[in-house]
This record gives sequence, structure tokens and C-alpha cells, in this order.
Amino acid sequence: MIIRFVFVVVLIAANGFFVAAEFAFVATRQSRIDELAHGGAKSARVLQRSVRNLSFALAGAQFGITIASLLLGFVAEPVVSELIVSAIGSVATKTLTVFASLKTKSWT
Repeated sequence: MIIRFVFVVVLIAANGFFVAAEFAFVATRQSRIDELAHGGAKSARVLQRSVRNLSFALAGAQFGITIASLLLGFVAEPVVSELIVSAIGSVATKTLTVFASLKTKSWT
């Protein structure tokens, strides 16, 4: 159960990473990237190539979001259902105990 829960947290983080990457690709200013690349920043040159192929980069981010979301649904469903069932079972047991004690007291 704990391993599944950790995996759920990792998948949520992966989903967030891909969403952040998508927003970063869309929000970048080409002029600032060019400025940094001309200044000799190697990471800016890599980013220039990525922005030139923006549709490919966005498709990769969307693919990552989709896969992380599908895996999250597959892994998280049993974890969440176990939590809900145990919570409902606990509440139901306490409710039945209270009603049973009230019912037996009303018979006397």
C-alpha cells in the first residue's frame, strides 16, 4: 500500500513536470533565448533547437502528460478505493455500534 502511494506521488510529480515543461516551451521569448545563445550559453543553444521544433517539443510534453495521467489512474484507483472503503467501513462500524447500543437500551 505504501509503495503504491509513493508511486502515486511520483506520477503526480511527473505529470506536473510535463505540464511545467509545456508551459515553459510556450512562454519562452525567442529574443531572450537568442540573446543568451549569442552570449555563449550552451543551454540557450539547446533551447533554441527545442523552440525551433516547438510542435515536436509540445507533442513530447503532451505525450508525457498523457502517459503519466493514464498510469496515475491505473495505480491511484486501487489506493484511493482502499482508503475510501476503510474510511466508510470505520464510520459504518461506529454508527452500527452506536445504534445497536441505543436500540438495546430502549428495550430495557
